Amino acid sequence: MAEPVLDAAPRVFMSYSHDSEHHRDAVGRFADCLEEELGLEVLLDQYEDAIRIDWGLFAHQMRSADRIIAVASRDYRRRIDGEAAAGEGRGAQFEGGILRDIMTEDAVAGTRKILPVVLPGWTVDDIPRILNPHSMTHFLVQDVSAAGLGDIVRAITGVARHQRKKRGQWLGKVGPDGVLRDAAAGPARVCEQERWLRSSPQVRAGGARLGGVEHADSVVLSPGVPAQGFVEVELPAGRHRFTAVAGVLDDAVERFQTGRFRVLVDGKPRWEATAGIGQPQRVDVVVQGQVLRLEMERPPALPGSFAGRPPELAWGDPVVR
Repeated sequence: MAEPVLDAAPRVFMSYSHDSEHHRDAVGRFADCLEEELGLEVLLDQYEDAIRIDWGLFAHQMRSADRIIAVASRDYRRRIDGEAAAGEGRGAQFEGGILRDIMTEDAVAGTRKILPVVLPGWTVDDIPRILNPHSMTHFLVQDVSAAGLGDIVRAITGVARHQRKKRGQWLGKVGPDGVLRDAAAGPARVCEQERWLRSSPQVRAGGARLGGVEHADSVVLSPGVPAQGFVEVELPAGRHRFTAVAGVLDDAVERFQTGRFRVLVDGKPRWEATAGIGQPQRVDVVVQGQVLRLEMERPPALPGSFAGRPPELAWGDPVVR
């Protein structure tokens, strides 16, 4: 499936407390990286401190932002969790009230919106308890760079590292070998030429008599040159057992010829045998993969024999179950 495409850069509100100048600067560098290197729109108080501003209204942008990054620190945890004195860190305490209201209004949406981040020098224990730091996802940032912020960017954008693939059809039945099978569909007949991905020009679908038994739905190599032929089909989902009868046609002109037969899956041999007239070989083999290839050939003639005689071979009733 294609990756989601975002029409506009997500707006991210940076919620934190001024524990120290060092911490304030670290948050600023983190926000700069998100804006300059990753192209996000960051709402950070440090970007607005050149003018007089209503910080209460500024904080209310937390509600309209696509994501809120809650930057962990000791004082931030205390102030958000209501453990600080009334006059301490009023900005962080005000933002804490908004965080609690967002989580109370819709816990699922709030959990996706609020992203706890731990910068170097702090630990998961510095995340506010209302954000459930030990039972919910948090983001440890060791490297403040585009390369080091992959996890947090995925959480901001909602684009997962591994995209979910389109789910296939549930087959609904498990065989005795533990392989899922389609309960409604019968065996897939290899002789149906619309299934063929590739084939030799001299190979055709039709009837074949092998060892005195008629096989109406067969893959036949007769007559033709060169002395080899093949057919390739896509293996149907949920069916992984190939059965057939392989041999020389009972009405072959050359009565003493032999045929060599091979079953391959994704280019890897799974079964091989040689058969003579009146002595066909039965095939029953597991074929798990993408492409099934059936090969048949008349081995090179011995000196003094009829080297130019064409092969007369067939896969009788080949099916994938």
